[in-house]
Parts: sequence; C-alpha cells; structure tokens
Amino acid sequence: MKFIFKNSYFKAFFIIIIYFLIHYVFSSVILIPLIKSLLERKYSSLVDVPESIKYACNIFLQLILDAIIITLLYFYYKTEIKDELLSENRKKKEYGIAIFWGLVTLYCASFIAFTISNLLDAPDTTSNQETIVELVKSSKWAFFTMLLLVGFVGPIIEELIFRKSFFKLIPYKWLALIISSFIFGIIHALSTDVSFKQQLILSIPYISSGLVFGYTYIKNNQKIALPIMLHSISNLISLFLIIFS
Repeated sequence: MKFIFKNSYFKAFFIIIIYFLIHYVFSSVILIPLIKSLLERKYSSLVDVPESIKYACNIFLQLILDAIIITLLYFYYKTEIKDELLSENRKKKEYGIAIFWGLVTLYCASFIAFTISNLLDAPDTTSNQETIVELVKSSKWAFFTMLLLVGFVGPIIEELIFRKSFFKLIPYKWLALIISSFIFGIIHALSTDVSFKQQLILSIPYISSGLVFGYTYIKNNQKIALPIMLHSISNLISLFLIIFS
C-alpha cells in the first residue's frame, strides 16, 4: 500500500478511480437512493416534493461529493502544490496577462466548438447546464452556494483530476492532453435525455475547453495554479451570464 502512495503513476491512477467511484457510483448507488428514501417518508410520492426541496437536495448532494473529493485531493497533493507555489516566481502582472490570453484562447476555441456542434444539430443545452441554471435561479442561498461550487471548488477538483492526475498517469503529455480533454468533455455532457451521438456532439465545446486548460497546464511547466485560475474565472463569467441572461 505504501508503494501505491509513493509511486506517482499508481497514485494518479488510484485518485482518478476514486474520483469516478465517488462522483458516479457512490452518488447513484448510495446517496441518491438514500435522499429519495428520506423524501418518500415525508411525502406521499416524489412528485409531491416542492421544487425548493429538490433544489436543496441537489445542492446538498453536490456539497457532500465535493467535500469528500477535495479532502482526498488535499491529502494527496498538498505537499506538491505547496512546493509549486513556493517555487513560483511569476509576478501578478504576468499572471494577469497569461489569464487574459488564456481566456481569449478559450472563447475562440469555444466559438469554433459551438459552431461545429450547432452544424451537427446539437440539442440546446446539456443536463449539466440545465441543472446549474435551475439551481442558480432558485434562490439567493442557492446562487451563493453554486458560486462557491462552480466558481471555486469545481475548478480545483477538475484541474487536479483532469490535468495533474491524468498527466501523471499518462507519461506522454500530448496524449494525456487529448485523452483527459475527451473524458472531461464527455462527463460534462452526460445525459439520459439524449442519444449517445447527441452526447458526443454536446461534448465538443467542453472538449475544447479541456484542450485549452490542458495546453495551459503544459505551457505552465505542468504547474496547476494557472489552469485552476483560468478555469475558475471562465466558470464565474459563465455563471454571471446565466444570471443576467
């Protein structure tokens, strides 16, 4: 067991597997049925559950999952991230310029990706987008909670998984970039409401974002701080566009 935790390859593989198990298996097999069971005890059927309660349960579920994952990531990567931050000698102005050009690249890539997906008759939104929109607009506390999760916690978790962990797992950086970006895109477009083909089309903009975040990670000597900041700022911009749209 000590070998697994000391070896970076196995460490990355282990953390990726745990992430997917917690986020998809643990939530769907244990947490969601548990929440449904508790709601059914109070209400005659799930149809009778008020929308506000449904929104609260969605956020509560996300909080639990993110708390588990980010705690695990903290213990796995705290020393490495601390060393990266201590060795970082870039000035604030240089960070600002890097983030600016990162955002320009991100939105150019997104424009091209959305154009391609629209030409392929993509559905209007993904279930991921719809859930975020519903939660953000449900109440003020939901907005501020989603602001925390989508704007800060989510980018930290996703960059540590899809950039740091995948790039450790796959020794060839450009192959790691392609594979991690593809998986990043697919999981953001997962939906039971559309066909697999439509999910692939919906994933194109997310894949393009993953490519930009991954390329930023490579250009930044595989240090994670800049991709996290870029991801966080782009998510916050998207969140505020949702609010004011």
